Amino acid sequence: MATIMKPEQASEAILRGVAPDGLIVDGELSFSTYYQRSKQSAPLTRLPDDLQVGKLHLRGCGDLRALPKRLRCEQLEIYDSAITWLPADLQVSNSLTLDSCYYLKSLPYGLKTRHLTLRRCQRLTRLPYGLQVTENLSVTACENLEYLPSQLSLRALDISGSKIIALPADLRVTQSITAEGCKQLDSVPPLSVETLDLSDCTSLQELPDGLQVRNLSVAGCTALQRWPSDGIPWLRRLNMRGCMRLRSLPPGVRELDELDLRDCDASLALPERLRVRKWLDIGGLPWRALPLSSRGFRLRWNGVAISGHIVFHPESITTDDIFAEENAEVRRMMLEHLGYERFFQSAKAEVRHQDTDPGGVRQLLVVPMPGDEQLVCLSVHDPSTGRQYVIRVPPWIRECHQAAAWIAGFDDPNDYHPVAET
Repeated sequence: MATIMKPEQASEAILRGVAPDGLIVDGELSFSTYYQRSKQSAPLTRLPDDLQVGKLHLRGCGDLRALPKRLRCEQLEIYDSAITWLPADLQVSNSLTLDSCYYLKSLPYGLKTRHLTLRRCQRLTRLPYGLQVTENLSVTACENLEYLPSQLSLRALDISGSKIIALPADLRVTQSITAEGCKQLDSVPPLSVETLDLSDCTSLQELPDGLQVRNLSVAGCTALQRWPSDGIPWLRRLNMRGCMRLRSLPPGVRELDELDLRDCDASLALPERLRVRKWLDIGGLPWRALPLSSRGFRLRWNGVAISGHIVFHPESITTDDIFAEENAEVRRMMLEHLGYERFFQSAKAEVRHQDTDPGGVRQLLVVPMPGDEQLVCLSVHDPSTGRQYVIRVPPWIRECHQAAAWIAGFDDPNDYHPVAET
């Protein structure tokens, strides 16, 4: 006959080594090395076979080398464990989390659960055939994971930072796939998914025909050079920041909600009839205009909402415009487009400090900014070009030499002794 205990009773019996097999715990069991040491109790070395519990939480239990036979629970969480394998008859109905299980080499064939989280399991190279995860599968910082099993069908998949080379051809994910930083991933099947994040997959050169996705990020995919030949029919949000080899948007795209083109190739062409409903980010692009049909776009510059005249007509920006701007981020964008040299020439800057270097007189200039920190720049003359440069430095800097040292990358100005400053 099964024995039923409350969590406190069960925990004490297990640590004393007198808990019977077939124990049923009404609630949650939690064991941790720190807690046991603080209470001066015996370390956890064994759990009873046929244990049934709602939630089992194990943290740093280095003396526990194996889970019991026929363990059944709704949630199982194991952190920083020396366990090398899980029993084939393990049953976890809702969620299984394995974090920092550095010695874990494999999971059991046919493991079934709703949510599976694997994090920092360094010896895992593949997941088992027959794995069934119906909701969320998250495999992050498992640096040696190279393969996913076939016939996976789930709601969300996260394989960020893994060594996976290709996604299975029969993979089915309804909601989202996150493969950020999978630098060896070079093949993606024709998926049908709501959100696909391939950011920083630097080996990916093309996307497959038949791909269907609403939200797509290929930011940092520096090798990507080919869109699906038939386009991406469902596409509503596209992030292609830093994709220097792409010269166009996907074929047939005419309307998007959001489009991020930061640091793309300057020759990238927008379709004449393109409509972007929410925002277009063109940070870092030296464009002088947008297509005539794109008038009315809400523009961003590196994530900051900004007006078209600031981006395309910086010569129209005045010092008074900058002082009148209440948004600090927009003011910073205006300064970048106007140029610090022009701004300091007309802003009546104060001289905080002045000295000389081989190029001549240099000055530390200060302009108070309403509602923001002071704007401080070092004005120096370059004898090789004959130009005067104005370079922004942190507001806490008090002297020219300190500013020059900071620009050169020195934390301590006393370590900075150039033969000549240019």
